Amino acid sequence: MLCCRRLRRSSGHHSCGIAVEKPFGGICEFRERLVECRGGIVGCLLSLELAAGIRRVKGVKALGTRLGNWLNADQAKLLLLNADGKDLRSIRDLVMVAVLLGCGLRRAELSALKVEDMQNRQVHWAIVDLVGKGKRVRTVPIPMWVKEAVDHWTAAADISQGQVFRAVSRRGTPWGKGISENVIW
Repeated sequence: MLCCRRLRRSSGHHSCGIAVEKPFGGICEFRERLVECRGGIVGCLLSLELAAGIRRVKGVKALGTRLGNWLNADQAKLLLLNADGKDLRSIRDLVMVAVLLGCGLRRAELSALKVEDMQNRQVHWAIVDLVGKGKRVRTVPIPMWVKEAVDHWTAAADISQGQVFRAVSRRGTPWGKGISENVIW
């Protein structure tokens, strides 16, 4: 706890209005709160050298830049509404777009998605233990409209296990055990 001589005993707030009993979210928030103290560092239990070091801490660097064209919410709705789902390939493509938009998956994650990965957890559907970029493991919630679309695809293609998305032949039948991320473009 940060103890300061100017701490108001009754309210638990510093004289500049910052609550100091609340736990800090991280070093950046700690640094920002100390800077906001308008000279409140002097007279606290921190030494001046330590306080100066905390002020110099930089935040986490943002690696990379976002490139490309991004869809806004209206464009995404328009894309889903204008897709026709008459043949099996169109149904698969519509469901792929729905999962990409609704769950925020990457192409590689979508191509590796298995039926067993989608589980009902605490009355909500989720993609459990999804291994993504950088071998990071995460759990992704599935909106109900996406789950209904996936169920429609798996029923139409008669898929009960293995990878969810598969190639569709010229005759309109599913074949193979899955697709690569190059198919999703």
